[in-house]
Amino acid sequence: MDAVGPDGPWSPRGNRGNDIQALWAHQLEAGVWFATRLGDVYSARTWNSALQKVRASFTRFFVHEGRITDHLLPDGRPDVQVRPNQIFTASLLSAQDRRAMLGAVMTQLTYPYGVASLAQTDDAFHPYHEYPPFYPKDAAYHNGTVWTWLQGPVISELCSAGMPDTAFVLTRNAVHQILHRARWGQQSELLDALARPGEAEPRLSGTVSQAWNLESSCAMPMTITWESATARSTGASPSARAFRKRSETSRRPSSWEMSHWNRLSQQRRLL
Repeated sequence: MDAVGPDGPWSPRGNRGNDIQALWAHQLEAGVWFATRLGDVYSARTWNSALQKVRASFTRFFVHEGRITDHLLPDGRPDVQVRPNQIFTASLLSAQDRRAMLGAVMTQLTYPYGVASLAQTDDAFHPYHEYPPFYPKDAAYHNGTVWTWLQGPVISELCSAGMPDTAFVLTRNAVHQILHRARWGQQSELLDALARPGEAEPRLSGTVSQAWNLESSCAMPMTITWESATARSTGASPSARAFRKRSETSRRPSSWEMSHWNRLSQQRRLL
C-alpha cells in the first residue's frame, strides 16, 4: 500500500499479496487467449503451463480452511487480515472457496454504501478517514476507509453468485452517491467506514471525483437508468421499489445526465 508514515507503510503487504497473484494469473490467461488466436502454439502452451502452476501455488499458499490469506509475511507465514483485495482472486478459487471468500467480503467488509479496506474486528481498523488530532489520515487510508471503486468487483461477484438483489443494494447507493452527493455525475474516492454521531451518512473523503470509480460503475454487469428505475413494476425486488419511491421525489436530471445514463443502460442487465 502506498500510505507511508515515519515508521514505514501504515499497511505493509510486501511483494506477495493475494491480488498480485491474481493479476499475474489474469495476465497469463490473457496471453494464452491472444497466443491461441494468433496461432502461436508454443507461447500458448508455455503460458498455460505457468498459469496452472500459479493456480496450484495459490491454493497451496493462500487458501487455508476456507479463508483467503491477504499476503505472505517475509518468513512465509500467512497474514490473515481481512481485506477486500481477495475479491480479485475469485477465478483462482474452487467453487466452495469462492463462496466462502464472497461470504467473508460481504459479512466483514461490505456496507450498503461501499466496501471497506479492513474489517472492523482488526485492531488496525479506523472508522473515519480524517480524524485529527487522533491520527493522520494516511493511517486510516487502507485501514478501514471505504474505497468506493471496489463496489464494481463486488457487485460483479454477487451477480455471478446469483445474488442480484443484494448487488442492487450497492448499485442503488452508488447511483445515489453519483447523482446526489458531491458533484453531479461524479463519485468521491473514499467514504468514512462509519457515519459519525448525529450524521445520516458517512462523510465523503479523498478526491471529489475519481475516474476509476466511474469506470467501475460503467463496468458493472447490471446498470440502471433514472427512467428504468422509476418505471419498475410493483412486483420488482424490495430494493428496486425503495429506489423508485425515493427517485420519484428527487429532481429530474439534465439532458446530459440522461444521455449518460442511457448509454450505460445499453449494457447487459441481470436484474
